[in-house]
Amino acid sequence: MYEKVLSAMGKMQKEKLLFGSSVTVTKENLEEVMSDAFIKKTGRMGL
Repeated sequence: MYEKVLSAMGKMQKEKLLFGSSVTVTKENLEEVMSDAFIKKTGRMGL
């Protein structure tokens, strides 16, 4: 599912469409969503 979302975001970015996202932080994903890699990746996507 995550890869499909990233693909859709890439397509919207290519078409210069305005979009956003939200992330629900849980104890299971806290380390991942707070990681430098995740933050940089979302930054590159314009989020």
